[in-house]
Amino acid sequence: MGTVTINALSKSYGDLNVLNKINLSIEQGTFVTLLGPSGCGKSTLLRCIAGLIEVDEGQIMFGNEDVTHLTPQKRNIGMVFQNYALFPNLNVWENIAFGLKVQKLPADEVKERTREMIQLVALEGKEKALPSQLSGGQKQRVALARALVLKPKMLLLDEPLSALDAKIRKNLRLQIREIQRALNITTVFVTHDQEEALILSDEIFVMDKGEITQFGSAKTIYTQPANDFVAGFIGHYNILNTEHFEGFSKFSHKEGRFALRPEVIKISHAPSELAARVTAPMQVKDIILLGSILRYIVKDAYTELVVDCLYEEEIPAFKIGEQVFVHFEPEKLKRIG
Repeated sequence: MGTVTINALSKSYGDLNVLNKINLSIEQGTFVTLLGPSGCGKSTLLRCIAGLIEVDEGQIMFGNEDVTHLTPQKRNIGMVFQNYALFPNLNVWENIAFGLKVQKLPADEVKERTREMIQLVALEGKEKALPSQLSGGQKQRVALARALVLKPKMLLLDEPLSALDAKIRKNLRLQIREIQRALNITTVFVTHDQEEALILSDEIFVMDKGEITQFGSAKTIYTQPANDFVAGFIGHYNILNTEHFEGFSKFSHKEGRFALRPEVIKISHAPSELAARVTAPMQVKDIILLGSILRYIVKDAYTELVVDCLYEEEIPAFKIGEQVFVHFEPEKLKRIG
């Protein structure tokens, strides 16, 4: 297939501009995520790539082939939806083999490819089960196998995990990544879940209001947010400006807007002994347990900060209402404006 290239792609519905001159490039064999809040245009973009939605302007290239106006059937794309879209009257084997039979392939080939897919998605023993007899995760694996058995050039996943419970989601997303790597298939994954995007992606395209606001590796997106939106959407960044620094030593003069990750802030009963660190006295406003993370909300007269610490004690080290000191290394501040 080669590189997938999208040039100046736009789509509107009446006065509603859903996609505004989108430009992006997806390398062969990579796992790319379109990440953003509901209504940002990510699913519309995915459906434009699939050919399910006709674009208003722009171009979609698969390698050197212009597929902008080709039908979905001629694009050789596999697609998995949130709602599985399985045939309820067909069992697992029949659902996966359906597309192969439509193509009128030899029976031996249909049997072999279907068997390989069932093994790939770990559904051995479920071949005769109907969709109604499967769990949500099993249904989604059937949908994935049905898409992959046709050997598509590209796999498109439209929020495939959002209807599943947390434990199944965590397991299935890792299976999807393993399958993608094993097949080396170009994959575009749509989600609003930052954790999923960071775990799965070779590259992330963050979308907002029909535009791509930032793109790059998971590490780049997380550690170097380009603006307030990305910083607020990824990783619960603290956003600070000149006024917020009034309570900090050395930094009352700091100009501009900055993002500061919760986990790089230290909290203690006494000021830091390291002269290079920025510090401020604050009060604990709230304490939230997030599994292995203990989140403190601290405040002073100028600002409120989120501080994340590894939860290692049965009882929090600090109490609500307690006076504490927060401190961080100045290079951890990321300028965003």
